[in-house]
Amino acid sequence: ESNLALWLVGFEPRGLTGLELGLARAYMYRPDDGWDFEVLVPGLGENLVGNEIASIFARWRMRDAGAEVYGEWARDDRWAGFTRDFLPEPDHSQAYVFGFQKVTTVRPGRAVRVQAELTHLQEKQEYRTGRPLSIVYTHAAIRQGYTHRGQMLGAGIGTGADAQFIGVDWVDAWGFGGLFVERVRRNDASFAALWERRFFPYDHDTALTAGLRGLARVGPVSIGGSFSYSMRYSRDFLSDDSNVQLVTELVWW
Repeated sequence: ESNLALWLVGFEPRGLTGLELGLARAYMYRPDDGWDFEVLVPGLGENLVGNEIASIFARWRMRDAGAEVYGEWARDDRWAGFTRDFLPEPDHSQAYVFGFQKVTTVRPGRAVRVQAELTHLQEKQEYRTGRPLSIVYTHAAIRQGYTHRGQMLGAGIGTGADAQFIGVDWVDAWGFGGLFVERVRRNDASFAALWERRFFPYDHDTALTAGLRGLARVGPVSIGGSFSYSMRYSRDFLSDDSNVQLVTELVWW
């Protein structure tokens, strides 16, 4: 088991309506490591023995334009120094997510919405000694990884993965309906993936999904769901597989 220390600071600059900026830091450590001020404020001493993740994030909601953009950039490993470590290798142990959505009015009460998102949790291989390859959400001293009671904390695509998503919906007073496509490359920093790299060309565990989604609201009740087909190439680095998924929901408002 591990303890988790977390803080988050956010603010909205005056004069820039809808803009949100923030900083966040999470530190997972073993109870027997003890507790000191370094748990809350990094950079005061030696490199911590626990798993530290820090990020900056922003979101801008432009109501008049019917648009929203957002992003977050994080590091899973602290830097040894600004000029000798962070400046030449800011992408070491990095993770990021960027996305937007735009609503365009077609006629009163009816619009088209476009959504897109890019998530990156993969680390590039570093060919040098003295610094191990960092994998987001994992740490040598924290055997459970970045989890709570067995459930992943953070991006649902998991470690060593990246994903791209785009969706287009028709929106009106009754609800919305549309199409979406998603690509996910999973577990690219796992032992199985590294084992595959002994050969060329080697496989990647990659899934491509396309589907329909929608929601309709009648009075205090809304009915929604999605139907999708997914083709997963080299699933778990073994063989190709496919899957059909149906999700439904019923909500009373």
